[in-house]
Amino acid sequence: VGNPKWFAEKIEIKKGSTVVVLDDDIVVHEMWNDKFKGYEEELALKSFTQGIEAMTYINSVQDKSRVFLITDYKFKEQRINGIEVIEKTNMYGRHVLVTSQHLSDMKNFNEKTRTVGKMHINDVPLILI
Repeated sequence: VGNPKWFAEKIEIKKGSTVVVLDDDIVVHEMWNDKFKGYEEELALKSFTQGIEAMTYINSVQDKSRVFLITDYKFKEQRINGIEVIEKTNMYGRHVLVTSQHLSDMKNFNEKTRTVGKMHINDVPLILI
């Protein structure tokens, strides 16, 4: 039995992309900052704690193929979740949903939603293409 289809075995990002990290937890931002250390010449990193701000930014970018979204699933005191951010920015194929939820509880994940557990951020390989 392999991983579910929505489980991200690796994170592939095009060189020259802007990586948008959306999470309401500063510790998670620090984990992603550590993961992207050494990639500053190939990738730009933008951090957001508010889903609406991240959506506004992504939707303002003319060439969305140059954006990669890493988003939390649940945000405290926000009326939006990570899946809605992916949908409203049309970031299918260019995102990873990161969650601390028990993954088996996630009924609305589908093959379009690639997911990583927060506890596995350091384990998932980062590949630039």
